[in-house]
Amino acid sequence: MTIGEIAHAAKSITVRLAATLIKTFRHKQGQYLAFIYAYARAKSAAPVEMDVQLYFKVNPLLDHQMVLAFEHEGLIRAPA
Repeated sequence: MTIGEIAHAAKSITVRLAATLIKTFRHKQGQYLAFIYAYARAKSAAPVEMDVQLYFKVNPLLDHQMVLAFEHEGLIRAPA
């Protein structure tokens, strides 16, 4: 196999793998996940739900439902 053939095969596999791994999020879900990621990187700890509520100016029920949905999808884990 030539380098070009290997590169083409890797690209093809990457595209197919990415297509199967990428989940489609609504805009607000993506914002939540980005906030959680950025907060955790900056503070070395995950945000508590109150932090998310204050940042997005949402009520506790809406925030909690979003967190539960992320946990169900395996995108975040609840602390042990």
